[in-house]
Amino acid sequence: MRVRDVMTTPATTVTEETSIGTASRLMGAEQLTSIVVVDDSRALVGTVELSDLLTHEAEQGVAPAHRVGEVRVRRTACVRCDDEVAVPIDLIRSTTAALLPVVDKDRVVGTLSRDDLLDLLADRDVRADLLAGSACGSAYRG
Repeated sequence: MRVRDVMTTPATTVTEETSIGTASRLMGAEQLTSIVVVDDSRALVGTVELSDLLTHEAEQGVAPAHRVGEVRVRRTACVRCDDEVAVPIDLIRSTTAALLPVVDKDRVVGTLSRDDLLDLLADRDVRADLLAGSACGSAYRG
């Protein structure tokens, strides 16, 4: 099973120029705790956590001029859409990442969350196959 078979598409993304208020509202509407930050060509820049946006707003005040790029955008690991699902399973187990961007030709095409992978592992029909191959992959750190 490949990442493209289980990823969430399209990826919910923002740019560094997106206002913090817009990013916060989008994350609330989509029930996200982190969001993927891309450049104008959809290349991965990193991720930003909702807690970082809320902390910034609490410390700096809510202002239309405040942008996502002012907040700590975390360089993040990602996976390729052609990777085996074992790769993000290994990565999620070994990091604190709650959301993994999925890239194809260095462009963000989807996401995989901890919850996505837990749902997948809850399926008894696929769990044994996935766990059997879990140590075989290596993550792409874009």
